[in-house]
Amino acid sequence: MAPPRGKKRKIGTEEPSSSLDSASESTQASKSRADEILVERSSVWFEDGNVVLIAEGKGFKYIRLLDHNVVLKFAEVSALLRLGSKYQVERIRDEAIRRLRQCFPEKLEDYATARTRSELFSRKIGRDYYCNASISLAFLDCRDTIDLARSHNLDDLLPAAFHAFASAPTVDILEWGTPGGIQDILRVLEGRERLDHAARRNLHAAASLVSTGDCKNPERCRSARVSLVRQLAVHRMARNLCLLDHGMFESEFHIYVCAPCTKLRNDLWEEKRAETWSKLREYFDLPPASAPVADDGQLPAND
Repeated sequence: MAPPRGKKRKIGTEEPSSSLDSASESTQASKSRADEILVERSSVWFEDGNVVLIAEGKGFKYIRLLDHNVVLKFAEVSALLRLGSKYQVERIRDEAIRRLRQCFPEKLEDYATARTRSELFSRKIGRDYYCNASISLAFLDCRDTIDLARSHNLDDLLPAAFHAFASAPTVDILEWGTPGGIQDILRVLEGRERLDHAARRNLHAAASLVSTGDCKNPERCRSARVSLVRQLAVHRMARNLCLLDHGMFESEFHIYVCAPCTKLRNDLWEEKRAETWSKLREYFDLPPASAPVADDGQLPAND
């Protein structure tokens, strides 16, 4: 007679027969628990990313950020700056800073907006305001840039950001819930008045300039200068012209003078325009510029 078969064991109901079995089961349990960890999707999770940074239970896919040709939303760049700063991921932080500086640069020639390029002046303030950036930026994002720059010690962004915000409707300025409080609101309101005065002063200087001896048509040029002065007298927001290039004399004011007078006027205006740019910190009551910084936000090494 065949010996009776033993009872079937239920997995997990018997004690392990050896320390080796115990270690094996412990390892499997740990692996199972690890597989069950939930990773929260962050706001910086790109649909086509395949490189993931896991930090404090959050997963961040950032491969799309590394493609300079991809246009990111301001909210994405802002979040990436915070992410790179918090977790000390320099590559992410540096790329976010690079993109922000495309919109709010230190040099006037790099500042491409509807208030600096005459061919763009007719554009309505909106998503087309910043036209030389790899960020999809709404006009009022300049307001959030001010707060972001201060919280991350990106002082070099402030002059251009304040200049941009000065073109905003008064109601948007007054409703600004800035951490800087009423002082920042006053900086914008008072700064734009200073810009208005500077623009009128500089435009009148350009209008009164005469190319003595070289003028090809004195009567016509004199008439054109008078026309410019009259237009300025009724212009409501000269502050929007303070950084506009000299092309505005023809595209906006339709002022045409002879070649020698044109060159003299344009040269003077570009000089005044650069002077206004250099005084933005003064006009908006901002502290003096800190030491020069590299594109990655780091101080340059001493030679």
